[in-house]
Amino acid sequence: ETHHSADILNEEPLLPRIQDYAAVFLVNQTVLSREFGAALKDYVRKGGCLVLEGSNLGADESELSGVTPVSSAEASKWSAPVQKYVWLPIDGEAVPVRTPGQMIRCNQAQPLLPLLSGPDPRHDATPFPAATLRSFGKGRVLSIHVPLLAYFQEVHYPRLRDVFRRLMTKL
Repeated sequence: ETHHSADILNEEPLLPRIQDYAAVFLVNQTVLSREFGAALKDYVRKGGCLVLEGSNLGADESELSGVTPVSSAEASKWSAPVQKYVWLPIDGEAVPVRTPGQMIRCNQAQPLLPLLSGPDPRHDATPFPAATLRSFGKGRVLSIHVPLLAYFQEVHYPRLRDVFRRLMTKL
């Protein structure tokens, strides 16, 4: 939709040519092989831009993302057990994203976008970021801790695209 071309590759064809790409996106990836994780770290250290998107990857790859998950007890204070959506702020409004999202704390990363527990950005902010940015060597890692792209693919809300576009400008 934004008129950018992309190659869609899995680990095997990407590994030998990862340095050829200015940016690599991992969307809804759950587990990385040790070899691929090491290649990603090397890629970013040398100046690459990595985007991690999904419910667990940012916290599972905490060395790259610079975040850690919060305890389930702490997370439960901010979300109802049956809550289907969290919200992301954009221009004084909020746009929903289907859960699950992962509530995290920043270590070496800087928060870019707050996670909202409801649709009012003035009153529903949680202490957890929905997106973070970390410098890693000469490169950067943008972590999106909610399924933003997967949900956009499902519903095509233009405001979700606006959120993603803004986040990409931070790379």
